[in-house]
Amino acid sequence: MIFLRLLYWLGNHSCSLVKVRWKGKYGYVDSNGHWVIAPCFEMAHHFSEGLAAVRIDGKWGYVDTLGTMVVAPQFDSAEEFHEGLAKVVLQGHKTYIFPSGKVLGGA
Repeated sequence: MIFLRLLYWLGNHSCSLVKVRWKGKYGYVDSNGHWVIAPCFEMAHHFSEGLAAVRIDGKWGYVDTLGTMVVAPQFDSAEEFHEGLAKVVLQGHKTYIFPSGKVLGGA
């Protein structure tokens, strides 16, 4: 079943990594079904513009396709990037961030 989902995903998306839940944690596999990012996240979103939102200890951050945490987990919620921005909730306030983690309109 996972293989069929993997084929469907790869045929419909530009990123070659697929989110997979394994033993209660989320990680990402490549088109051959090999783990690229081991399952270590409470929740995870699909990759968008090279980054994926992931939840660790109840907070959301962003990893790149190598599994490097590029935006530290600090958000109450986080969405995928679209046109260079992602909607997040930070300390109860909705805002947008850039891939660097800088808040739109922030200092």
